[in-house]
This record gives sequence, C-alpha cells and structure tokens, in this order.
Amino acid sequence: MFNYYQFIVPRLNGDEIRSRFSYYLDLVRKGIAGFIVFGGELGSVREGLKKLQEEAGLPLIISSDLEQGLGQQIRGGTLFPPAMAVASALTKLQYSGVQSRNSGLMTDVFRAMAVEAKYAGINTIFAPVLDINTNPKNPIISVRAFGEDPETVSRFGTAYIKSVQGEGVAACGKHFPGHGDTATDSHIRLPVIDRKLDDLKRLELEPFQKTIKAGVKMIMLGHLSVPALDPSGMPVSLSHAAVNFIRKEMRFRGILTTDALNMGGIGKFSEEEAALTSLRAGVDIILHPSDPERIASYLQRKKFCPDPARLKRFRMRLTKIPGGRKPAFQQHLNISQKLTRNAIRISD
Repeated sequence: MFNYYQFIVPRLNGDEIRSRFSYYLDLVRKGIAGFIVFGGELGSVREGLKKLQEEAGLPLIISSDLEQGLGQQIRGGTLFPPAMAVASALTKLQYSGVQSRNSGLMTDVFRAMAVEAKYAGINTIFAPVLDINTNPKNPIISVRAFGEDPETVSRFGTAYIKSVQGEGVAACGKHFPGHGDTATDSHIRLPVIDRKLDDLKRLELEPFQKTIKAGVKMIMLGHLSVPALDPSGMPVSLSHAAVNFIRKEMRFRGILTTDALNMGGIGKFSEEEAALTSLRAGVDIILHPSDPERIASYLQRKKFCPDPARLKRFRMRLTKIPGGRKPAFQQHLNISQKLTRNAIRISD
C-alpha cells in the first residue's frame, strides 16, 4: 500500500513531547516525513527528538520556525532580534568600522542560530524570510523581513543560507513569490498580489532567484493568489502553474513545501483538498495539517501516488542525531544583545 504519511510534516508540541510521546512515535512508525516543532524546554525536546529519530528509517525532517533563533520556540535557546533589526544593526556596525575589524560577525550570527538548532535536534529551519517589506499596511511580515528593497533582502538572505547550510542544517526560503506587498494576513484569508510578471521579477522574485543560485535546499510556497503566475487565482501553494514556474523558469531543484495547511489562506479548499491539490501540483511537503491521519486517509482514498524520490534524497542528507557539543549560549546571548543595542533607532 502506498504510504502518504511520507509527504506530511505535522505539528509537534514541545511541551507535550513526553506526555504525548506515544502519539508522535506512532506517526513515526507509520512513516511520517517529520515534524514542525513549537515550544518546549531544550533538554526534553532534545531527548525526545533523539528517541524519535532512533525509531525512524530515513532521517526525520525536524523543522521549526526559527527566524529569531532557537529561543523563538525553545526555552533555553538564544532569542535574537527579528531579521530587520539584525540587518539594521549589522549595517550600522559595518559603516562604523566595527565589521571591518570583525568581518565575520554576520556569519557568526547566522551560524549561532544553526548550531543551537542542530544541538536541539532540529535539522531544517523555516527561514530566511525572503519577503520584501514594501507595504506599510502589511499585518504579518513587517520586521520579519530583512529590509524594504530586493538588494538588502537578497544580501542577508543569501548570507543566512550559506551560513546555516554550512553547519549542516537545511534552510527554507519563504514565502514564495513574496508576501511583503499585501495588506492581508494569509493566516486568516487568501491575499492577492496583483503585480505584472516583469514587476515580480524585478522586485519580489529577486531574493528567491539569488538564494536559489546560492543553493537553498527548500522553498516555502505562500498561500497567495498571484494572477501573474496563475490567472485562475489558485493559491501559489497549491498551483501547478506556480510550481512549473519555479521549477522551469527559476530552475529550482530542491524541496517545495506548502505553508501551514491549517491557515485560512488556502481559501475555498478544505485541508484534505488542499493536500491533494498541492501534491498533484508537484509540491513535496504537506505542512502542518490539523490532523495528519485524516489527511493520509483522504489521500489513500484518492489513490494519487506522487513520486517520493526527491524528498527521500533530501531526507537522506539530513542530520539524524542532535549535535553533541553544547553551544556557547553565553557568547550567543552577548551577540544578540550587541545586535539589539545597535538596531535601536531614535527619530525626532
């Protein structure tokens, strides 16, 4: 029987990893692709993830939204400032001459995030945000973006990817083709980006194209209606036309994941319909459905069998066991505090 669990990455609540361990273990034994981790204490999360990996055949995709480092989700990890503050601080230090004396500071910041994630057992980070913060009414991106122009976002996004993946942790650029120019939160409903294709290429798509060239291993497709890519209005995360564009026009050969399926941005589709539509479109990962078993059962009834080869190759290269050496948490905290101080701007 074809195994549909191998395409699903559901939520794992870190605070429940001990009390619900048998549930997560059952999913692993059913062939789940991995988990997206929310919350928890570092020691128990690290221990639980190690045990789950030991029960898996292929390495599990252990992912998390760590745009601000491990401390964004896991107690005991370092919390860094948001991306825009990091970019602002590093730019200020560069112009003041500090970075010329310590040219590796940018690399140190992003490597610190990767080292802590790997120590916790997380091998895939849903970052960097490659959206450009061009709409002041945007309710969801804002300071999560590195900046307000494609050059800044491309520069810091590329540096992030090279640093994180240099530590053996997969990075995931998001939210393709760019969530910055919207006034709607895709957690609630489907935003529309009504730009011409030439404008998309000149602005929103540039950071994605630069990071594809830099070797980013995964890209998250946004719950965004972009008529320039798919005139039908289909969310990009479920769109065959959008997948075809990123594969053929932008030459991306890595892993494509949906944004979370429990978001209102999937529009008129149920989670089950969205899962099937995304797989038919050529997406590799169904992310964060409310009920992974219900999704797998629905897909089994529909009998569409996508090719798992690309996802299997990706998983085979992932780190399976949490990093052994304890990170320099105090040093990382010092870096975070330095960035925070230098990101502060006072306007008249």
